Amino acid sequence: MLRKNRYIGMLQFVKLSRNGRATLDVGKKNNISIIHRSALIVILVNYSKIWFVYMSHLIFRLVITNCIAWLWVPHLQLESIT
Repeated sequence: MLRKNRYIGMLQFVKLSRNGRATLDVGKKNNISIIHRSALIVILVNYSKIWFVYMSHLIFRLVITNCIAWLWVPHLQLESIT
């Protein structure tokens, strides 16, 4: 029962008619496409957040390892040469 009420609340939140009132017409095809579109947007936004966090973590690790390599490798090479 709670899940059904939550779904109806989501429908009312998503579906706005042209004059601005929230309507609940589940049977119409237009509503279903609007619901699918909003669900797709929510999924894409969440996926892009996860992707951004993952890529920023990767870039941060790359920068740190490059800095360590840039600072230490010439020093080690000079020690090995002399």
